[in-house]
Amino acid sequence: GAVPHLGHGVVAFPAVSARDGHQVRTVPVAWDTLPMTGGPVVTPCTNVLGALVDGVDLTDLSDEDFAAVDQALLDHQVLFFRDQDLSEDEHLAFAARFGEPSVFPVGKVLGSPSRMQYIEDTADSPPDADGWHTDVTWIEEPPQVAVLSARVIPEVGGDTLWASLTAAYEAL
Repeated sequence: GAVPHLGHGVVAFPAVSARDGHQVRTVPVAWDTLPMTGGPVVTPCTNVLGALVDGVDLTDLSDEDFAAVDQALLDHQVLFFRDQDLSEDEHLAFAARFGEPSVFPVGKVLGSPSRMQYIEDTADSPPDADGWHTDVTWIEEPPQVAVLSARVIPEVGGDTLWASLTAAYEAL
């Protein structure tokens, strides 16, 4: 997933690598998610990308609810969860449901063993991700999943944009 540009804000996220035990993910041909009962409620944001997931507590997901969330991720490629105030440990535990969280390659080179990465944009440290980009595509096995958490969001700006390269390719 793309590192979001949040204007002045903070984001924390671990990424999950396929090499760390998570199977390679494929995107289904159909983009719509069947209604789920008694668990997560998945509402598509567009016809090709993104869905809002309600009705779950990411700190206490049953295996059945996690399977529904995982399928929604496959179906919609980007999921949004509102009102999930996760601690760092809870954030990593949720990410670990998809596979072993990895250490960001640049952090690894600089000697940081942390699986959490923080991006804080301030007047003294303005955003450096203003242009369109994708994360960590330059390594041999890029992460399959990134779990982001916006902690401070500005009243104006701070937009994060997502794009489906699968949908773009299918539209050719």
